[in-house]
Amino acid sequence: MSKKIPYKGELLTAAECARAIGITRPSLDYRLKNWPLEKALNPSREKRGKNPVIKQVTNQPYQGRSISEWAIIMGVDLPELEKKLKEGVQISYIVSEFLGKK
Repeated sequence: MSKKIPYKGELLTAAECARAIGITRPSLDYRLKNWPLEKALNPSREKRGKNPVIKQVTNQPYQGRSISEWAIIMGVDLPELEKKLKEGVQISYIVSEFLGKK
């Protein structure tokens, strides 16, 4: 059984946590091994020039959940969801489409 990682009030597996943050599992493993926990769980990639518009959009909650949380709930990768948001698709539309398929 894998060790659970505390993230935003929940205990997640490393794979779930990496998905929520929007990084790969190996990247998270590296961070957890080499960085303090708080820094390792920070999705910030500003040093690599992450698009500030996406950062602004992805920090906006929808129905009380973060974009990262919706990515986990819908079973999609955070970068895929961010790409749709960057293309101008509204999170409300994406979530309603998902909920309509349930």
